[in-house]
Amino acid sequence: MHTRSNAPSLLALCALLAASSACKHSGKDKATSTDVVDTVVVPGDDTHVKSEEPKGEMLESSEYRFRLTSPGPGWQLQDRQQIQQITPDAQVGLAHTKGVMAVVIVERAAGMTVQAMTDLIINGMPLENKQIVAREDDEYLGLPAVRYQLTGNISDIPMSYSGRVFLREGYAYQIVAFAAKGVAEQSLIDEVFDNFSLTEGKIEPKSEHQQRVDTDGVGWRLKGGVFESAVSGLRVTPTEGWRAVVGAEARRINADAEVVMVNNSPEAYFFVLPELIGSASPEVYRADRLAQNITAMKGEIKQETYPGKILGEEVQMTQLSSSDFPWVFQVGVGFHDGWAVQATGWYSSSFGEEGKKAIHTAIGNVTRMSAADVAKLREELLAQPDQQNQVGANHSLRGGVYEDYEHGVRWTKPLGFWEVYAGHAARDVNPIAQLYARYQNSSAHMLLVAEDLPPGTSAAEYHSAAFSGVSKNLNLKAKKRAVRATIGSGAALLSDGMTEAAGIELYYRVITAVQGSHGLQLHLWGPAAGISQHEKALSEVAKKLELLDTLTPTSHKGDRFIEHRLGYSLDLPSQYRYVDATPAEIAGIGSFATWGVDGKDWVGILALCMIEEGQDEEWSLDFMEGRIKESYAQLLGDKSAARSEEDLFGLRARHLVWTSPGVHLDAYLFRRGKTIFALMATDADQGTDMIGLAKRGFSFLN
Repeated sequence: MHTRSNAPSLLALCALLAASSACKHSGKDKATSTDVVDTVVVPGDDTHVKSEEPKGEMLESSEYRFRLTSPGPGWQLQDRQQIQQITPDAQVGLAHTKGVMAVVIVERAAGMTVQAMTDLIINGMPLENKQIVAREDDEYLGLPAVRYQLTGNISDIPMSYSGRVFLREGYAYQIVAFAAKGVAEQSLIDEVFDNFSLTEGKIEPKSEHQQRVDTDGVGWRLKGGVFESAVSGLRVTPTEGWRAVVGAEARRINADAEVVMVNNSPEAYFFVLPELIGSASPEVYRADRLAQNITAMKGEIKQETYPGKILGEEVQMTQLSSSDFPWVFQVGVGFHDGWAVQATGWYSSSFGEEGKKAIHTAIGNVTRMSAADVAKLREELLAQPDQQNQVGANHSLRGGVYEDYEHGVRWTKPLGFWEVYAGHAARDVNPIAQLYARYQNSSAHMLLVAEDLPPGTSAAEYHSAAFSGVSKNLNLKAKKRAVRATIGSGAALLSDGMTEAAGIELYYRVITAVQGSHGLQLHLWGPAAGISQHEKALSEVAKKLELLDTLTPTSHKGDRFIEHRLGYSLDLPSQYRYVDATPAEIAGIGSFATWGVDGKDWVGILALCMIEEGQDEEWSLDFMEGRIKESYAQLLGDKSAARSEEDLFGLRARHLVWTSPGVHLDAYLFRRGKTIFALMATDADQGTDMIGLAKRGFSFLN
């Protein structure tokens, strides 16, 4: 039965949770810090100084010479360790119970103008449907600055951003406040900028950084700071300030690279991209790689070549620089056994030979694993449960299964290292795609488009339109007439052809199907040199697709509620009425469901798929606990919770209990994959074991 929720609103929590993406054009370091309570904290320093500000808490950086003060009630300061779990580039941050978040980011910007720096920042923000609402030159803290406002979507959540950018002693400062669109009034956002100030002294960044926790990904492992790939057989052992980065932080630097590294002293970035090229001309491929870097630069480009080594092989390195561009690039490409290995690094032109030396160190940090080590790592990674987990408003990816609830599509990943991008991540590749995946380090690619069709569209008409559009855009050659094929167990049509890019011969295949009012396009492509090797894998892609008449994000089976999108079920007696209490602000990343009787006692499950690779479990539980306290502040007041840890559903869970006359709130917090759960219950007169009822009825799917 669907009825009005009898649980308190989580609106204040929801907007805050959307802030999981960096607001900067590339990744940076993390450093340790100390917790703050009514003190000034200097990140990277053990010194605590009593605050002289009447407003209370503040954070002060002795490295970058600034101070961020809490504006007052509702605001919570985030030190470096806390904020970098959400935004890896940030120094400090602020969070408000109404859903506003703010970060302070500082980076080297020698030789740049504040306008050029703002361009880089705005262009690099990973937002869908990005719109610049306002941008103007301004003055901030007595310095020339740029003020901007923009909107865009993260994980299907509409967001609003306000920022200030200014330069000081060769460094760019960003203060960025953001929230779900329409959640907070401008006066609240302005409090962030009113409470940031500069302090006296020389800017002296430290080279300390904190490694993210050990983690495994699709075909790779990061353990003890060492990165290993079972796909390319590369191992990265960082030295001299370098560190390997993975997941979203790596994708923000280069989405296609196998290896990504960052250094903060000097500030430099580096990646390695292996690519199967078959018999393609090394000269043509190398020229294309250089051209791509040149396109990203401005002004008259100066090229200097010199001998170097990549993975022990002699190569020609090229340095690209321009007086009108703040970064210097070092680019090299090695070739062996039909593969090209591109190594690219860049740094601020102000670092000169120091930056160049840092890139050479990074290249030396990358070595080949032995065949035995690669085989062992591959076996270990393939034996693990699938690591990818992502949800959107109308889809989920969990346990190797993708489901599109809007179009009735289910796809199960074939065996092997398929890295999958769903929803907004897929649309970064193609604006109409629902799903994109790449196999074995880009040896093969797949892209899925599901769409509504005009009434009466035939399978032949749909296939002809889809393939002719691709053929024209890619200038396909050696095309074959459409043949009958299958998608899952259903009839489909298949056409393929050949094309070329950067001197590499590529095959391209399009398979389409029509079911009712829905059309499905499956695009498969990759280097022609690998088609025979991966033909079986590609045929499995189509076999694993299902077109279903009905596929819903939630369902009921008797008294059992099933949350297919977030991966759990709850079985309660029939008198407990189900309410979908999910606010619009988090519909793209999670859900909040409640069950109650007579508006008094209730059970609630908050599930949020928001964790990125490398974010540790303790932080995610702390984060959820903090948001629950803020959301139920009116109910709980300043009461502290009784805390304990338990094993629950095979996971480590944090148990929190708030008890007082008329109030009893029980909460279990736990994490599975990239989803955080809060299993909650209230029992006003403590006459019913509501949390016990919830625990007995809860279970995970697959």
